[in-house]
Amino acid sequence: MAYAADQPDGEVAGPRPISSVETESFVDGVVEDAMRVDHVSGAAVAVVQNGRAVLVKGYGAASRSPWRRVTPDTPFRIGSTTKTLTWIALMREVERGQIRLDAPVNDYLPPNARFPNAGFQRPLLVRDLMSHATGLEDLALGHLVPKVPSDMRTLARYVSEEQPRRVAPPGQFASYCNYCAVLAGYIVARIEGVDYETVIERDITGPLGMTSTSLRDPRPAWTGMPAPMPPSLAAVASDGFAWEDGDYKRLPVELTGQITPAGGAWSSAADMARYMMLILGDGTVGSTAIYDKATAQAFQTAILKTDPGINGWAHGFQILPMPGGFTGYGHNGDTILFHSNLITVPRLSLGIFVVANTDTGYKLARRLPELLVAHFYGGAESATSAAMSVDQKMLAPYTGVFIPSRRAFHGVEGFVDLLQTSAISAGAGGLVTGSDPVTWIPEGAAGRFREKDGVHVISFDFEDGKPVRWCNSFNTTQYERASWWQRPDLFALAAGLAVICALASLAGIFMRRRAPISTAIQAASLAVQRLAAVAWLVSLSGFGIWAANASNNYALIAGWPGPFITLFAWGSVLAAILSGTCLALLPPLWRTDGWSHWRKLRYSMVTAAFSTLAILVFMRGGLEIWSL
Repeated sequence: MAYAADQPDGEVAGPRPISSVETESFVDGVVEDAMRVDHVSGAAVAVVQNGRAVLVKGYGAASRSPWRRVTPDTPFRIGSTTKTLTWIALMREVERGQIRLDAPVNDYLPPNARFPNAGFQRPLLVRDLMSHATGLEDLALGHLVPKVPSDMRTLARYVSEEQPRRVAPPGQFASYCNYCAVLAGYIVARIEGVDYETVIERDITGPLGMTSTSLRDPRPAWTGMPAPMPPSLAAVASDGFAWEDGDYKRLPVELTGQITPAGGAWSSAADMARYMMLILGDGTVGSTAIYDKATAQAFQTAILKTDPGINGWAHGFQILPMPGGFTGYGHNGDTILFHSNLITVPRLSLGIFVVANTDTGYKLARRLPELLVAHFYGGAESATSAAMSVDQKMLAPYTGVFIPSRRAFHGVEGFVDLLQTSAISAGAGGLVTGSDPVTWIPEGAAGRFREKDGVHVISFDFEDGKPVRWCNSFNTTQYERASWWQRPDLFALAAGLAVICALASLAGIFMRRRAPISTAIQAASLAVQRLAAVAWLVSLSGFGIWAANASNNYALIAGWPGPFITLFAWGSVLAAILSGTCLALLPPLWRTDGWSHWRKLRYSMVTAAFSTLAILVFMRGGLEIWSL
């Protein structure tokens, strides 16, 4: 990103604290509308300002059978908002001189967990963990959420056994990394000599009186793992729901005990109100001091230099544009079933927390803080809503298919991650992104666009004068222009062509032969190609069934790899071997008599289709069956 100075926050014309009555009325409308339209079973909201709670309220159902309403003290899974606790714990070690931010991470790790150089000159630094600029790939499937408690591992085992590869130089750009927070929590726990959960409870949530907060899974006790959530708290914690077939389906809550520092906390609206007072109070609430003013300043100081409006990661806290020209600091959290968001606006002495217990609650969690600030402190940015026409020729260089840097870079997980592309097209009003389309209009310097009717921005990087990558205000991934072999439409085309050729090849079994097989090479070639056809059909059928169910995040993450993607991978290996054999048989086949040139050409075309697909699957990592 082009470097630019930070823009100052907007100004408040005199003290304008929001009232409890007005806030409750506004929030009630937003939450109740989201619960009706997006089918959210339950939610909780906390709003604080000037050291007092403006609103702490629960909405809807925490349990539906039996019915149990959400209260201000109902614990919800808060997902990655947990990371703010981890960064506070890490910075407390910095204050005590136990950790240096500019020290290599390897200085605080045992030999079996240290990172290799991997061809990069600079080592990973502790500071890189907090900015997500480690250059690590992001792995999740099959281990982020284990299927059953017995599959869980300690932090020490997880850190050493699930270490992602280094794929980019550290310190250059952010690419969101759950493993980074897990590693930070592990380092803190290792220094303190107790488990991570105990560190947080002893040093942060306990002193703050956050009695409805737990860093522990609601599960049975398991030998070698930290103690589970106390039964008294588990009994009142919110269930997690999926909206399926017109009804709420209660699902087992995700087990996160092996990645607790990245997303395992539970908390209530009442507890998060006190937590936001801590953040807005520069580390102190009343007579309770958790961290010092230098750390508080770090949580408002970007590590990465970015364009205005692009999150530079304030030592683990997100820096986000807010309506009215203000700046928010905080972190959102998304698990399979729960969605949360915590935003503090220091210039307004304002903190907003929202959490929902249904897989459809993402929009509510993301939008409520912005809507509330816009309602009470909104500025002139709404002027962008005016209809306008943008030069299509100017937009053309920015269009195309882009792939996120936050992904697996190898194996079958890498193969499926390449399907998660982001397409940018040119519309009459500007650039258009997303399946739920967002329009972006040019603003200021080349490569910078602002969300129409919003405050977020996207910014492009250039190479040789051409835009090659971009990121948005959240700065959790870099979207890089896809190479030809990474494009999902090319894979879909190759797969479709292979299916047609496979069916045509097998159809020949039932058709009268016009040219009999007269040589052994012809018989072998035909048999191998038909076997390849069967293998590709079986393989792609497995992939198709998996893809049809891939929208179910619960099954995708906790159930990886599952039978169908396994069938695809093993079937593709067999099909690729058979396709290569067909290719090797082409020269002798063309030298034999008996088949017409047209029949040999048809055989060659089918072989080419099979081989092309095999090469694409190989290049995309789909043949790496050892990665399953």
